[in-house]
Amino acid sequence: MDDVHVENCPLCNRLADYENGDGHKRQRFYCEYCKNFIIASIAKRKVPSEINLPEKFSKLSASLNEDKLLHIFYEKDKFKFCIENKGFWQKLA
Repeated sequence: MDDVHVENCPLCNRLADYENGDGHKRQRFYCEYCKNFIIASIAKRKVPSEINLPEKFSKLSASLNEDKLLHIFYEKDKFKFCIENKGFWQKLA
């Protein structure tokens, strides 16, 4: 991983590695508990204020097969997510 940083996971609040990508509009987290996921910057700022939502996303991400990746974003005043193939996000930069 290039340019790896460490901070608390926005989903489970445990320390996790992450990389910035897409011009710092998204981060790819590598969390021991939640596994790998992509989160848009605006969603990352808003998700901690939502009751039960971080826990739901954390459980969903942790439940995915190794070749899948949770992508969380915020659009039209709503949280949205999709499950994508990891290969698509191999290099987020």
